[in-house]
Amino acid sequence: MIRITKIQARPNLLIPFFAPTDDAVKTYFYNKFIKTNKFSPISRMLSEDGLMLTSVSEWSSVEDYLDLLTDEYCHTNMLVTAKKYNTDNNIVLKITVEEI
Repeated sequence: MIRITKIQARPNLLIPFFAPTDDAVKTYFYNKFIKTNKFSPISRMLSEDGLMLTSVSEWSSVEDYLDLLTDEYCHTNMLVTAKKYNTDNNIVLKITVEEI
């Protein structure tokens, strides 16, 4: 099992953190990763000033996480979209991966 900790820092409160809004994308992710118990969201915590969001999740295995990273649909509709959004809005993302 692996734990992913994502810390996002935004420049001001007017810029929302990225979140998929397309129902098809959310449904695809749910059916492929959550419903199959490959992915479990653990916590989300907003800093006191509202500028940093820390999200912690767990994946059943490294292979399941790699499945997300190499899935063409997720890559195109989630990962690339999130990276572009964060870059365009000066949101800094730090990801830590640890085996548990």
